Amino acid sequence: MKNYRLILSRLLMLICVLLCSANAMLAHAATADQPPANAFTGKDAAGVIGEALVKAGAGDDLKVSINEAREEDVIASAVAPLVASTDNFEFDKPHNRWKTTLLLQADGRNLAPIKLSGHYDEMTPVPVLKRRIQSGEVISEDDIDWDKQPLSRLRKNTVTDIHALIGKSPRRVISQGRPIRTDEIASPATINKGTRVTLFYKSRNIEIKTFGEALDSGAMGDVIRVRNTASKVVVQGKVESSDSVRVTSPDSTTAEAM
Repeated sequence: MKNYRLILSRLLMLICVLLCSANAMLAHAATADQPPANAFTGKDAAGVIGEALVKAGAGDDLKVSINEAREEDVIASAVAPLVASTDNFEFDKPHNRWKTTLLLQADGRNLAPIKLSGHYDEMTPVPVLKRRIQSGEVISEDDIDWDKQPLSRLRKNTVTDIHALIGKSPRRVISQGRPIRTDEIASPATINKGTRVTLFYKSRNIEIKTFGEALDSGAMGDVIRVRNTASKVVVQGKVESSDSVRVTSPDSTTAEAM
C-alpha cells in the first residue's frame, strides 16, 4: 500500500511537469505567430526633429537632445510601421532651443500626439589626434583624425584647420580624440636645451659675438634664455637658426653681460 501511494505521487508530479511544459510551448508558439511590434524611440524622434530643424534653417549638421526621452527610450509602438511628423514646430536659434508636437501614424491610424521639447547643437568637424603625443614629437598627417564637436562649445583658439597641426609639436602632452587649442602647439624646437649657440648682440654703436648655452628649447622666432659661457650671465634672445640667438635687449646691462 505504501509503495502504491509513492508511485501514484510520482505519477502526478510527472503529469504536472508535462502540463507546464506544454503550456509554455503553446504560449511561445502564440507569441511567435504575432508580428513584432514597431518601436519608435527617442533616437527616431531626434532624427525627425533634426530634419525639421535643418529645414527651418537652424543649421546643416545638428545634434538633437530631447528633454522628455533618452535615445533608447521607447516613445510609442505598434504592430504596423510608424510614420512620424511634427506639428506646431518652433525653435529659438539664439538659445538653440526647440519645441514641437510629434504626430505618429500606424497603418493610417493616428496615435495620441506627443509634446516634446529640448535643445540642439550645431556640429562642426575638428581635427583631433589618433594617439597620445608627447612634447617634442612632431605631428604628422597620419596622426590626425576628424571628430564632430558642438560649435557652441569650441573655444576661439580651437584648431579647425588640419594644416595648422601638421609639422607642429605639443608644448605639453596632448591626449587623443579631443579638440586642440593653438596655444598647445608650437613649431618644433630649432634649438634644444643645453645646445651650444652663438650669441649676437648689436646696438647703435656696438656689435658683439660670443658663445653661450641654451637654457630653454625654442623654435625659430622664439625668445629663450641663454647663459653666456664666459661671464655666466643669463640673457634672453630670439632664435635665428639652429645654432644662433640674437640678443635683443637694448639696455647697457645686456651689453656688459655680453
